[in-house]
Amino acid sequence: MDNDDIVKISEENLKYYGQLNDEATNEYYAWLRQILTLSSGSLTVLVSFRNQILPSYPKAIVLLQLSWFLFAVSIVLVLFALRGHHILLFHAAHDYYQAAIAQKKDTVQETKVPGIYSKFGIAVPWVFVSAVVALTLFGIVNLNPATKTTPETQKTQVTISAHPYSK
Repeated sequence: MDNDDIVKISEENLKYYGQLNDEATNEYYAWLRQILTLSSGSLTVLVSFRNQILPSYPKAIVLLQLSWFLFAVSIVLVLFALRGHHILLFHAAHDYYQAAIAQKKDTVQETKVPGIYSKFGIAVPWVFVSAVVALTLFGIVNLNPATKTTPETQKTQVTISAHPYSK
C-alpha cells in the first residue's frame, strides 16, 4: 500500500466507518453464500430428478444443459469470491496488527479484496440469473400445452423439416 491509501480520521469516525464496512461486507458475502446454496440445491435437484422432471420428449434440451452449466459456474465463482473474502480478512487482521505495533491508532489503511477475486463476486449474480433464465425458458417451452410433443408429432415435425417444400 502506498501513502495515498492512508487517510487521517478521528477515533469516532474510524469506529463508525468500521461498523459500516463490516456490515456491508457481511451482507454481501451472506448474499453470495445464499446464491451458493441456491445454485447447489438447484443443480442437485435438476440432475438427481432429471428423469422424473423432464417430459418424455423435451424440447430445447440445450437450455436445460445451459442452466446446469451456469449453476456449476456460479458455484465455482462463489467459492473463488469467498476465497477473496478470506484474503481480505487476513490482510485486514495483518494491517490491524501492524498498526497496533506501530501505535498508529489514528490512521487506517484501506484493505481491499484482491482484484481477481472481486471480479468473481461481480460475475456471480449475473451467472446465477442467467442460469435461472435458461431454466425458466426451458420450463416455458416444455410446459406450454400448445407445444406438447409426442412421438407421432415429433416424427411429423422431423419429416416436415426434412422436406420443407413437399406437400
